Amino acid sequence: MTVNWPGTVPVIIPTYAGGPRLARCLRTFREHHPQRDRWELVVVLDGGPDWEGTERIAKDYGARFIGKTRNSGFAKTVNTGIRAIAQCAVKILLNDDVYFETGACERLVEAFENPDIWVAGIRLLYPNGTIQHGGVSCDFWHRSVGKPADDPEAGQDRDDFSVTGALMGLSGKLLAKIEGLDETFGMSWEDADLCMQTNAFGKRVRYVGTAWAYHEEGGTRGRGEAEKASRSKNWSAWEAAGAKRFEEKWGPRADWKNTQLLEASPNPVKRRVVLRRAAAMGDVLLTTPFAKLMRQRHPTEELIVETLCSTVYRDNPYVDCVTSPKRDRKSVV
Repeated sequence: MTVNWPGTVPVIIPTYAGGPRLARCLRTFREHHPQRDRWELVVVLDGGPDWEGTERIAKDYGARFIGKTRNSGFAKTVNTGIRAIAQCAVKILLNDDVYFETGACERLVEAFENPDIWVAGIRLLYPNGTIQHGGVSCDFWHRSVGKPADDPEAGQDRDDFSVTGALMGLSGKLLAKIEGLDETFGMSWEDADLCMQTNAFGKRVRYVGTAWAYHEEGGTRGRGEAEKASRSKNWSAWEAAGAKRFEEKWGPRADWKNTQLLEASPNPVKRRVVLRRAAAMGDVLLTTPFAKLMRQRHPTEELIVETLCSTVYRDNPYVDCVTSPKRDRKSVV
């Protein structure tokens, strides 16, 4: 495939602890993405304990270093990096606990050849080789978790509802509209919010399953007791606040577990897809994009929405029928 490379691509790497984990991330990135003129690595220190050591590691691998004296959370740290770089076609967010054995970011950038793709992510593996991230379902759980690395479904490229921010590409068109991550999310759910906003704009979230890297999930936040003790005492509160903020903005997460494929249908030739929706802000914003996504996935099925806010879906070109929720229906994904 011939790709029109979009110029130098910034890779923004937020870090708190720096140290060997950051060095591994930078070293393996450089090893497997050798064309240095294609990438600008930007390390942003989130008020961590080792300013000089983190700056030295960044310089050792040809990365730009930006230091923040105050620990202010993921969203503000990433935005510091985003705002320090001129507007461009694609920017990549990269956790410092991700490391590479392939040129995965090359494939990630290729996804943005399609102008309707505004967010993209890749397949991520635990260090033991099983899948940590294979896309995100509409109830915001990682797909294919724990399955073998070569799981066929996880290895496919496809549009998805959301992807993880551990390694995420963002279109400059999206950033021109939202100017960065929503800083009301302290330490989690910012990535899901970005994907929800992309869907709300009627644009596409792309999961690139043919590209992969390793993710030591939780490494950035600290796994051991010593690491947990060294991080900000506000961390757990930030995580809880992020989940609460997401549900305030987009509706209860449980309400997004709403897709049913009904194999047993009065018409055995035509299956039905039932979407159960609650009355939430997300319905108003996502009516057309969400229904369009489900129509793309199930082009021949009858698309039915069970909802209490039927007026939102009325006259939607992608929906065949709108009904009231059936109390006895069990929702399965």
